[in-house]
Amino acid sequence: MDTGFVMAVVNDKDQHHPDAVKLANQFRNFPTVITDAVLNETA
Repeated sequence: MDTGFVMAVVNDKDQHHPDAVKLANQFRNFPTVITDAVLNETA
């Protein structure tokens, strides 16, 4: 999972938020892997 996607999912003002949420919902029942690098970039 990449930083841009994470930011779009959590920020409802992001221009990509609706698409990111839609995509996240499609993968709701799958394991999610977020690397330390992504977490550091979003902090």
